[in-house]
Amino acid sequence: MKIIIYFILALAPTSFLFSNPIALPQAIISELKFVGNNNWTLEIGFQIGEFYSKEKFDSICIASSNGYSRIKLSNIRDSSELFVITSDSLISPLSVKREGDYIKIYSFLSSQYYLSDPLIDSLIFGNYPGSTIDSLQNGYSIVRLNYNLFSKCKNPTIGILNDTTGTCGTIRGHIYDKNNNLLTKGNFILDNSFSFSTDGSFYTRVYSRRIIFAYLDYRYGMGFRNVKIDSLELNVNPDSLYEKEIHILGDYIDGVEETQYGSNDNIEIKNYPNPFNLSTTFQIKIPLFLQNKSTQIIIYNILGKRISVIKIRNSSHAVWNGKDFYGNIVPTGIYYYQLVIENKVTKSGHMVLLK
Repeated sequence: MKIIIYFILALAPTSFLFSNPIALPQAIISELKFVGNNNWTLEIGFQIGEFYSKEKFDSICIASSNGYSRIKLSNIRDSSELFVITSDSLISPLSVKREGDYIKIYSFLSSQYYLSDPLIDSLIFGNYPGSTIDSLQNGYSIVRLNYNLFSKCKNPTIGILNDTTGTCGTIRGHIYDKNNNLLTKGNFILDNSFSFSTDGSFYTRVYSRRIIFAYLDYRYGMGFRNVKIDSLELNVNPDSLYEKEIHILGDYIDGVEETQYGSNDNIEIKNYPNPFNLSTTFQIKIPLFLQNKSTQIIIYNILGKRISVIKIRNSSHAVWNGKDFYGNIVPTGIYYYQLVIENKVTKSGHMVLLK
């Protein structure tokens, strides 16, 4: 069954800020495959809700460590959701090193969007510095599964929308709490949820790339908590099995279900603008008897990772500046928020950050 992955990705320079942001068309890398040594095929798609249109793009260019060239747009039909290029699809040939390289896609938009610099998307792979994808076996490809996740795939789908078939390996083993007690249940998540067998062992599917897991997510009600673990370092290949033990280093919540203050019709939260570019303001309505309670807005990324917490005290509004816990500006994408009062989720919603 196809699992169609939609996502937003627009890596524009942060100097271009819009008071009334709109969704900008952008070409993005969808899948990369090699035939032979350096003969590459690249599938290109577009951000959410967008299709190719000649009137939207001035030009689309591609770069690797070996140079820079422009795509022949005359070969692309209007309203295309995906298109496939090779070196022959360029104004001048461009080589990409199979053993390791980067690919960047530059979207130069038409004058109606008032951008002097392009929107840029990129992929790093193989032995090139910063890569999380090692060298590809014959017949494999690299696919994009969401706005910031690439995975190796043993079932390439060049020319059609990506799904997760052939992208996962399996981790199997046991998980222990901080007191070294074996856990035989729990809503734990790495890339995907854990399942437990009758013998107490767990198994879970993880996407194929090099990764160091320092945290698990623990799902409770509508929320997630990060749980620190003894680091788990893996180089995952599709349909491979990895036997691992996981040791939790801190506390976590077990068996907590979402509870609310009876009817929460009198509790409201909304943010404006949405979509937003630089910051967004939450307007909050809380009954008088709850206004002195511990209240916070928790913000998660599309993978369910908690990235920011805004504490509220006797206020009807709060501002999120688009930064994470460490002060880093987060990328364009969909983000989720929860209004939490006295550790209870009362309302939730989502928002879109565009740059």
